[in-house]
Parts: sequence; C-alpha cells; structure tokens
Amino acid sequence: MAIVLDIAVGICLERLTSRSVHPVPPHAVRRQQRDLRRSLAGLLDEGFSAVYAIGSPEVAATVQVERIAPADAAHDEMSRRNHARRDDARSSNRHRNA
Repeated sequence: MAIVLDIAVGICLERLTSRSVHPVPPHAVRRQQRDLRRSLAGLLDEGFSAVYAIGSPEVAATVQVERIAPADAAHDEMSRRNHARRDDARSSNRHRNA
C-alpha cells in the first residue's frame, strides 16, 4: 500500500514561509510536485496493492493508519534483515582477506 501526500503546490509554498529550519527553495517544491504527479500512475505497476492519495491538509489531519501484520511477517522481515547483515559481513570479510 502506498500513501501519497498530494497537497497543492500553493499550500506547500505558503507553509514554506513559516519554516525556519532547513527551508526548501520554491523551485524544489514545484519540481517535487511535478515528479510526484508523473509517478502517481505507475505506483500500482511498482507492486503496491493500493494507492491512497491525500489531497488536502485537512484530510491528512484526520487520517489514521493502522498496520496489522500477520504473525509470520515479522519473523520473515527479521530473517531477511539477518540474511542481509550476514551477506554484508561476508562481503566485507572477503575484501579484507583479499
């Protein structure tokens, strides 16, 4: 599932003016919005089971997301992480021993 914040550029730019830490240039916001719009249609093709677009700050303020994973999903995720760490360690050791 993908959750997309598709907030109007005008609202984003308006909120930028009140942001004091790490301000983002307006042209970057416009570019991000343009890139977002281009990529929305392809999200289902990327393997997401559903795409939810939230189009306003008011709606975003009311959204609640609750993810309930099957019991074995947590184990599978941990197993994938452990395999990745093991593979990284083996790769690092190969470079040291070479």
